[in-house]
Amino acid sequence: MKILIVSHNPISTFNNMGKTIGSLFSSFPKEALCQLYLHPSVPDVEACNSYYRITDRAVLMSYFKWRVRGEVIKVDENQHSCSDESEAGRLYRKVKNVSVGKRLARDFLWKHSRWYNGELKAWIEREAPTVMFVAPGMPKLLYEIAFKIASKHQLPIVTYICDDYYFLKKGKNLPERYMNWRVRRKIEQLMIKTNHVVFICDYLRLAYQARFNVKADTIMNGTTREISQSVTSSPTISSLTYMGNLYYDRELSLAEIGRSLERINEGNGTNYLLHVYTGEINEKTRKMFEQISTVRLHGFVSGDELERVIERADAFVHVEGFDEACRDMVKGSVSTKIADSLGNGKVFLAYGPDDVASIQYLKQNQCAFVATSLEALEIQLKKMFSDESERIYQINKALEIAEKNHVTQHNSERLYGIFQSINKGEPT
Repeated sequence: MKILIVSHNPISTFNNMGKTIGSLFSSFPKEALCQLYLHPSVPDVEACNSYYRITDRAVLMSYFKWRVRGEVIKVDENQHSCSDESEAGRLYRKVKNVSVGKRLARDFLWKHSRWYNGELKAWIEREAPTVMFVAPGMPKLLYEIAFKIASKHQLPIVTYICDDYYFLKKGKNLPERYMNWRVRRKIEQLMIKTNHVVFICDYLRLAYQARFNVKADTIMNGTTREISQSVTSSPTISSLTYMGNLYYDRELSLAEIGRSLERINEGNGTNYLLHVYTGEINEKTRKMFEQISTVRLHGFVSGDELERVIERADAFVHVEGFDEACRDMVKGSVSTKIADSLGNGKVFLAYGPDDVASIQYLKQNQCAFVATSLEALEIQLKKMFSDESERIYQINKALEIAEKNHVTQHNSERLYGIFQSINKGEPT
């Protein structure tokens, strides 16, 4: 059995999607894996037999040089960031953050380029995969890449869905509506072509099964660290720690936590702080945080420094934005950091709307202090700071849920079983 992973990001320790895919395949021998990816970064773990990369810049330059220059990528264990100042990296960031029109142009350039060329075909034939694992997203191009390779090499498909792009609302304007319509059509094609679908949460699985009647399993994110066997939180809490990106108005929810802490400090003479560790922050957000006395802004951390931050932290935070469009984008996703936050034996606070999957998951399992409104936030913060018995209860519930749903080896072995059945031609 040999699996071709097709995704935007390579398996890595520094990117959420890279960590998620790495967790899913952690129990697979590297000889059983190869990966085709598009992001202009370099994997930092030897998880695959071979990595092959085609970037947006390679596609763009093919219109001048008449060929798409993909390449086999060597692992760099010293690479610990998605940040890439190469021409390919700068182009990717521009494409990622531009208008719908330019994203449509990106899809057009990929569609009409010769990305499936002799070099890529030779690499695939050399690796000789017997099944494909595809992790698509919003861009239409990844679906077309998967369809073409699967057809050319007669590969059954296992699809991984960790974000919902099918049930999105129509969009505010005509270009957005058109883009969403195109993605929905591609998802419909993928559901027809796929042999098995793996979902990150039951929320997504139930919605897709009701619409498509697909063979499916829920396999949640595994922890990146060993699950604690006991409560490790200190008897008192002096600060909260957030680690992650600031997309989809998460920075606004963090700001509300910071302001709530200011009010608590003023009323009680305390000095509670919110530490924010993030890799990308714009100037507007930076200035907003600088005006909140309780917020301490830090950069991206990894490796040994990440371990030190985790060990020092009193409590961890997960947030989602309340804007309707932001809720629409994250309603079916469960953040990669939730598994680790549940499994580290420390207090966990979640703040976000109650109609998104991650908040529902934590609330239903009673494994975090969950606030779904600004009024509830301050109440939950005060309770978290003052009620040690409730903290211990919720930490123990979190550890129980982590053991049930987020053991990396167990989840990866379940995925391995799905691939084995497909490879043998057995029903999954």
